[in-house]
Amino acid sequence: YYGGDFSFSLDGSAVKLSGANISTEDVLGGKNVIITTQDANSSVYYSTDNETFKQYLEKFMVDADTTVYAYTMADSAKSETVSLDIIVPKTANPVVTPEGAYEKGTVEDGKIYYKTDGEFTEYTVPVAINSDMDITFYAIGKGTGKSEEITVKYTVVKAKKPSLSEKNVFGGKDQAGANTEETL
Repeated sequence: YYGGDFSFSLDGSAVKLSGANISTEDVLGGKNVIITTQDANSSVYYSTDNETFKQYLEKFMVDADTTVYAYTMADSAKSETVSLDIIVPKTANPVVTPEGAYEKGTVEDGKIYYKTDGEFTEYTVPVAINSDMDITFYAIGKGTGKSEEITVKYTVVKAKKPSLSEKNVFGGKDQAGANTEETL
């Protein structure tokens, strides 16, 4: 949102003051808020509650729906306060298969994080499951906030020993390409 130009008269001298311009850019995990003014001699102030304003020095990230308010100041003159409602949709929940792998492409331009206990770690390779455990996943995407956390319970079942009456046949090819068969 662009606040426009304003003219003020202070003690007979005219001051032309440009209003604040609020915009956003998509980043991983939310949106960066960028506030500019056309007047290089003015300072920009912003707030997310329309009560406590602080000087804007650099872009900042929001990861949830937020309203940003801003105004400019120059030579004790204050511009009109402008606002922008910023909508940060949640990232789609990761889809976790029973084998524990997430379906690739469920988070476009995003990342999946997981934890077995302790802190979350970026999911880049399959997680080894050697004992019963719970794994909690969440996703973040570009321009979207954190998804819901999804917890999957894994139970490791010991393999059943074959009985003496069961016959297990394993087959394949040897290095020469000949069929092989082994009976246990």
